[in-house]
Amino acid sequence: MPALILLIESDPVQAAAIMRAAADQGLAWQLTHVPTLAQARRLPGLGKADAVLVSYQLRDGVAFDLWPEVAEQAVLLTIDHGEEWAAARALQCGYADYLVKDAGQAYLHTLARGSRRRGTRYRPRAS
Repeated sequence: MPALILLIESDPVQAAAIMRAAADQGLAWQLTHVPTLAQARRLPGLGKADAVLVSYQLRDGVAFDLWPEVAEQAVLLTIDHGEEWAAARALQCGYADYLVKDAGQAYLHTLARGSRRRGTRYRPRAS
């Protein structure tokens, strides 16, 4: 059974790259993509995802705006270079980890390693 992953990313190029990388790496993920916080909040299964992969900067706010709704899940923050302060704050808040987006998209190669390292946090929840 694939892990349910909510991807919140406003940049369609980045979102497509993440989805492609997950498929290419053979990750057992069922990805749901939304580009805004508002759309994420409207999802009926927002609190049911095994993990949330969220970009810090979104069109309608920042990742921290959604924290109260996803705090019980494994949340990974994606940041741009220069936003390391946001990663530090995220870790203090309880985010599982962060990824720094790079121009060559090398950060995408860490998806598989990161999901394996975090172990059970990415396995589907028992029904």
